[in-house]
Amino acid sequence: QEYEKRPHKKLQDSNNFIRSIWLRMGFEDVKNVESFLKKQLSFLKNNSIFPEYEEISSLQNKCVLAYRIHENDEWFETNQNIVFSIRNTSDEAMDYPCDYDFPAIHFELTKENEEATCYIYGIQELGGMKNKQLKEKTQFLRKGMRNKHVSADFLIALSLLMDYLYDCGIYKVQVPILQVFDYPYHRELSSSIKKAFDGYTEEDKIELERLYIQGDRSDKVLDYFHTKKMVERFVDKEDQISYNKVERFLYTFIELMDKTDKIEMVSKPFHESENLILRLKGRTNILGDIEIKKGLK
Repeated sequence: QEYEKRPHKKLQDSNNFIRSIWLRMGFEDVKNVESFLKKQLSFLKNNSIFPEYEEISSLQNKCVLAYRIHENDEWFETNQNIVFSIRNTSDEAMDYPCDYDFPAIHFELTKENEEATCYIYGIQELGGMKNKQLKEKTQFLRKGMRNKHVSADFLIALSLLMDYLYDCGIYKVQVPILQVFDYPYHRELSSSIKKAFDGYTEEDKIELERLYIQGDRSDKVLDYFHTKKMVERFVDKEDQISYNKVERFLYTFIELMDKTDKIEMVSKPFHESENLILRLKGRTNILGDIEIKKGLK
């Protein structure tokens, strides 16, 4: 019912919505489904705690650090994501968006034992604006963050969220590392998409490609290109998706904690707790070398 009330819902029906919710379940969630669903409902009810858009700090050269919250097209990781950006607010930039977007962070907010808590389910590059001039403003950070596991942009995005949470008085962070249904789901999804694409003959593909070039946007043409895109994203990619959602995801937090003493690991995943549990003790100030003027918030 909460989902059906949403004016911008993207999924076709509530059955697909429920399926996406199950894909978030960890081992403990499977053991206590009612508790899991209550937590998901609390996520929905806390979606509006943060403003949808906010300019956090002013930077030099008429730029601001801002974020925007988006509803996820499909709710597999979470209902929403937050994207931090460096934005050019000069008059010259008004006619054309001049932003540099960091990767999106799939997050939710709730209260646990009366303490505000942020759940982070994933960090993902969703293809936002990538203005080269604005990228140069954080180039000095990238040089000190290069490693084989995680891109610098992922670390910068995560640190910006951690600082914003701390400023808002949210000090506890829960990071679910392993969702039990995610791998088998993507394995079955890969098989289903491959079967659908194999249903097109070579003659079909040539004809549909020709029609698309000629401007045909009929359902049969669009269905073909949608399936083709899904092949590129998901077919035989379940191992890579699992790596991104587990090992690479975990590496991002470990790398950031190596660079600051302001994030305390309260509980190691798979040891003291199923999740990685963190406590924020201060701001990472990852952008400290950029001339930041506080007070816009």
